[in-house]
Amino acid sequence: MPLKELREIKGGAELGIWKLTESVSELESLMSVEVASEKYKGFNHDLRRLEWLGARALMSQMGLKKTLQYTEHGKPFYPAGPKISISHSKDFIAIITHPENEVGIDVQEIVGKVSIIKHKFCNTNELDWATSDKDFTIIWSAKEAVFKVKERNVLFKEHIQVNRPENGQLQITFKESQVYSGVLLNLKNYEGVYVVEGFS
Repeated sequence: MPLKELREIKGGAELGIWKLTESVSELESLMSVEVASEKYKGFNHDLRRLEWLGARALMSQMGLKKTLQYTEHGKPFYPAGPKISISHSKDFIAIITHPENEVGIDVQEIVGKVSIIKHKFCNTNELDWATSDKDFTIIWSAKEAVFKVKERNVLFKEHIQVNRPENGQLQITFKESQVYSGVLLNLKNYEGVYVVEGFS
């Protein structure tokens, strides 16, 4: 079953996770209207087609409209509707929505290369507790989730502080003043974090 999880979370937000087990042709047969769109016809790679169709399949399961608009920075939004954030990472697609508050979600495969570039996005406090590829993936995902809320003018290393996870949650501080309560997704061989603006 490709739909891995669908549930309501704190403050009226809704979370959906789709495990991509289908081929492009299988998803195309399910999403014929989307396949006919000009945007879909412009995709040159199967992975991009798979991610795009998988996201629309998950949106359908969540009862969401499948026609999104995008800001100049690439952030998806509905002109009239819930706030939305989407993440694709090879085997998984994750979506979070909230009726009013901005949301951010990010899913990443745990790979060794993240440790190689840790000094580019981790500050000294984070380097004190993070020791593994999993830890650095959590930090990256947490910062990506906050970035998706803020959209611009964000420096990962300087502006976002991620504390050590406790009981599946993270305290994330933005610019030393705004605190987010990040929640870990803990997917097999992947890590993910979501945040909801206004909930700490």
